[in-house]
Amino acid sequence: MSDMLDKVKALAAEAAAKLSDVTGVTPDDLGQKAQSAVDKFAELADTAVVKVTTLADTHGDRVTDAVAKAAAFVDDRSGGKTVDLSERVQSATASVVDAFKGGTNTPQA
Repeated sequence: MSDMLDKVKALAAEAAAKLSDVTGVTPDDLGQKAQSAVDKFAELADTAVVKVTTLADTHGDRVTDAVAKAAAFVDDRSGGKTVDLSERVQSATASVVDAFKGGTNTPQA
């Protein structure tokens, strides 16, 4: 088993060296770029949470009202066949809006 592991490590090192020769990028460079991408993603996620929280605080009632109106329209057009689904959609919408209001929580799936 140890021989196999050594062969795999040697092949990985050879592949990394060839990749570096072809691209001019070293494995360390890739690690730094990956960390930079992770940091940028975290920054964007934080920005998105702030924006969604602001939208929920500012327009959350409009969202829940619009969903309620749409649900009422669908229920009316379906002759009441979709009432259970409409209630679940309205409840889920209210939960998501409430979860984001104030930025203290995130909705649970």
